[in-house]
Amino acid sequence: MFQLVSHSVCLRLHSISCLCRVSSNITLRADHLEPVLNVLKDKSSDIREAVHGLLCSCQLTSTSGLRSTVDALLGNLSKYPQDKMSVWKCFKMIGSNHAHLTAALVPELLSTHPFFMTSEPDVDDPAYISVLVLIFNATQKCSSLLALFPSHVFRHYTYLNDALPDIVPQLSAMSSTLNRSCDPAGRCQGNSSNVTERFLSNTLDRIYDLGSCDAHQTIEMCISDLNQTASLDHMLRAPLHYVAMVCKCYLLLNKVKQALSQDIMLTTISPQRSVMATAIHNLEEVMSLSYQLQHCYYGQQAEMLCSVVQLRVITQAMQLLLAMQLNIDVTNSNQFMWMKESMAQRISTVSRFYSTSGCACPTALKAFTDNDIILMSPDALSNLLQPIINDDPPLCLQLSQLLPLVQARAEITEPTEGDGSNDCTNFVASLALLLHVRARLYNVAQLSRIAVRVVFPDHRQLFYKPKPSEVRSISATTDSLQASLVISHSAWTEPCQVEISIVQQLMMDSDEREADCLSRILSVNTATSPATIAAKDILYSEAIPLSKPVKLTILPKSDK
Repeated sequence: MFQLVSHSVCLRLHSISCLCRVSSNITLRADHLEPVLNVLKDKSSDIREAVHGLLCSCQLTSTSGLRSTVDALLGNLSKYPQDKMSVWKCFKMIGSNHAHLTAALVPELLSTHPFFMTSEPDVDDPAYISVLVLIFNATQKCSSLLALFPSHVFRHYTYLNDALPDIVPQLSAMSSTLNRSCDPAGRCQGNSSNVTERFLSNTLDRIYDLGSCDAHQTIEMCISDLNQTASLDHMLRAPLHYVAMVCKCYLLLNKVKQALSQDIMLTTISPQRSVMATAIHNLEEVMSLSYQLQHCYYGQQAEMLCSVVQLRVITQAMQLLLAMQLNIDVTNSNQFMWMKESMAQRISTVSRFYSTSGCACPTALKAFTDNDIILMSPDALSNLLQPIINDDPPLCLQLSQLLPLVQARAEITEPTEGDGSNDCTNFVASLALLLHVRARLYNVAQLSRIAVRVVFPDHRQLFYKPKPSEVRSISATTDSLQASLVISHSAWTEPCQVEISIVQQLMMDSDEREADCLSRILSVNTATSPATIAAKDILYSEAIPLSKPVKLTILPKSDK
């Protein structure tokens, strides 16, 4: 099965999956391992991951077979660094299933010597982490391995248990050795997820108890702490990121409120242009974050969704007030009329959302249903918008409601981001360039809305809609994307970087042209080009990002 001469990845995956179904009854001897381990050199990431899953459930019979498996997996990790999470999960299961075989290899794997002290390995080395994951999971079944550990392994365990809690197990014997009980400094013994829950609960208390003094600085510190903790605890990454994004929305809205309270009438003074441009940018970002909060996090209660939708109403109300503070004739402005039409459309959508969700509609929003804002004068519209601006939406951040949240996200495994100096892709200007994109999709409910976005150096965007055959289901919550993009650019003479990311296309509440209208109004009345007002990064369009962008350096070559 492993030596099929077939170019069909699906056929080869099916053959491996058939073996996985009966793998609990398979015992691999050393001579059986060779054809299995050779598949780890395959160029297809799906094939390699399928073999990782097979090795997780098979039984090995000898230490030589285990050593060959370890060497092959480390070779896989060295050749394909993007496979590290799959390789680490494979080492986890191998260590748990072969504790006694691993015990015989511990001195060799850790490179210890009975008489001489060896150098301490780099704890951030993926190969060294792989070995420790194997050994720590074997120690869970065979605690006698602790006597074989050098002193630095105990310190590295503490770090890896916090950084990779879903791969490195909680070892009570190791914890007692390290004396991780509570101390005056506040360190607590227990599961890292429980510690993270306590941290999240304390952070929510700080947010609710905020006063007017140094509120911005406190929120910024909370956002930084939440994002840093989310990078360490993958089990509670979704609620941590959710709270951080909500806090960022409130922080940006408060900054815009301060700008509106100054009652700036925009003139040609440069500082005032800067204040207004910053406020426009902040409102764009809040709008983008609100869509991410609504569509990237599943398991939200109805009141949580209503508070997120209300954020967009407040944001658009602030955009209208900003436009009215500009020194223009708003009654004859086409851009301002578009903004009012968009606001009316959003109010209608939000009202229907509240009625279907069963939540009570805020009083400030009910006033819009009795008035036609498109025909209202600027003064009357300003009076109608002020209650929405002054009333903050309720903070629906209860710990019991946050813990069940699941985040939709993606991780690009190919191409990988280089340093920009040697890792260049060559192409001929005006001709097509083929790019292969591989990604993993986690907790994505609507795969039909997934797209690959390419942002060129001139901020031109290209969206590629994957074919149904390019998306393959791996598990109930994980899917694999393998797409081939064809890009081209005519005016390209120097090495430049393109950004590749996975996005989810969505339906907006209204015609999102407010930010563009504001930028045009600001540029017309201050002789400022829209390029200087717009943010360098593209904040939002009809798509929300699911992955971090990968920057790929492309070098044009002459056409001979």
